[in-house]
Amino acid sequence: MCCGTFNATSSNLGSTNAGSLLLGATTVAGQLFYVGPGEVTTRTVALAGTSGGATIDASGSGPLQLSTVSNSGAGAKTLTLRGFSTDMNIITGTLANNGANILTVTKTDSGLWVLAPSAPNTFTGALTVNQGMLGLNSNAVGPGGLT
Repeated sequence: MCCGTFNATSSNLGSTNAGSLLLGATTVAGQLFYVGPGEVTTRTVALAGTSGGATIDASGSGPLQLSTVSNSGAGAKTLTLRGFSTDMNIITGTLANNGANILTVTKTDSGLWVLAPSAPNTFTGALTVNQGMLGLNSNAVGPGGLT
């Protein structure tokens, strides 16, 4: 046995045992800007701001694949998915409100993002596509609908 934590996996976004990758703080928006050759991670990306929202930008030469994006900060916010990568950038976990605090999801830029949760998304804010491509499986559109 070598170094590290038992059963931890490592990626360019850090170890799965390192805790959540926090985006935002209070009313300040956070951004994850990915420009690598492709990444699959099970590390939680947490929308930690209150009302500042968060942006995940996939502009690398390969796809960004996230299994868990959690809405952990209080306050209504927008998750903006953007970037110029036309690889299959994907979120496979369920997107949800944080209690009564509504999550809205917006897709911008010319790249491709896919929402493909195994259980239905439960966020009640709008799902808006302003630019580019947004792939959806049968569980992707929350109760707020697609605009």
